[in-house]
Amino acid sequence: MVLKLSNLDYIIRLDAADERFPGGREALIEEHRDRIGRTAFFDYDLINLQSLSGVPGIRLLDNYYEEKGLRLTEIVRGVRVAKDRVYTSGQTGWSEPCDWLGVNEWDLTCWFWKEDYWENNPLRDYYHP
Repeated sequence: MVLKLSNLDYIIRLDAADERFPGGREALIEEHRDRIGRTAFFDYDLINLQSLSGVPGIRLLDNYYEEKGLRLTEIVRGVRVAKDRVYTSGQTGWSEPCDWLGVNEWDLTCWFWKEDYWENNPLRDYYHP
């Protein structure tokens, strides 16, 4: 499934929440219950928190989720890349390089993308040729 991007998005991998967030994806989604369908959207793989209050809001979320066990970034071949979350804005692009998120710039949608995840998926060529 694809999620619509907005002007400012904070996207968390739900498989990471299952591994490292207390209570897993259910607890993470429950935290945003009052926003679901308005400024928080999720599918089986991702949750997208929209309309944050700029950089201060992102820093608060980063601090909170890091304290809860999520890994924000990691170093891969000398480059800092997104690990369990990434954020974006229409003006600045991605916070870090991110190899697990596919994006269609034409309609501003995104989806979970990992080679091993899509390897045998019949929709692979449709979403990421």
